[in-house]
Amino acid sequence: MRRTVSSFQSHYILLHLECAPSFTPDSISLLPLLTKVQVDCFGQLASVETSLIWLDESRFGPSEVVVKLPTTNASQFLAAIPLLPKPINDCYLAISVISHSNSLVSLAACARTDNSSFNYSAPKVA
Repeated sequence: MRRTVSSFQSHYILLHLECAPSFTPDSISLLPLLTKVQVDCFGQLASVETSLIWLDESRFGPSEVVVKLPTTNASQFLAAIPLLPKPINDCYLAISVISHSNSLVSLAACARTDNSSFNYSAPKVA
């Protein structure tokens, strides 16, 4: 069965976080910031079911995270990110979108092919 984009329930957005040197990003500090930005820009959201998927810190560092949110909020979220002030606060200096997709598998595949913005290194095959 073929699915249209609007039939997907979740949207995944890969973000790059620029943080203060002595700060390590985490869900407790980032999730409220992202929700506040959306509400400030667009008013009450259709849903607040937003979650974060942190990438393997040993491979990617703590500066890249996948945001999983309802498809109904995706376009608002993508529009809100460029509106963030720089620096955002004492901890987060900047946040930028690397890629986004309705499929986490597709997002990972796209990110792997864009070596300029995503520090992915595939395991070596013997």
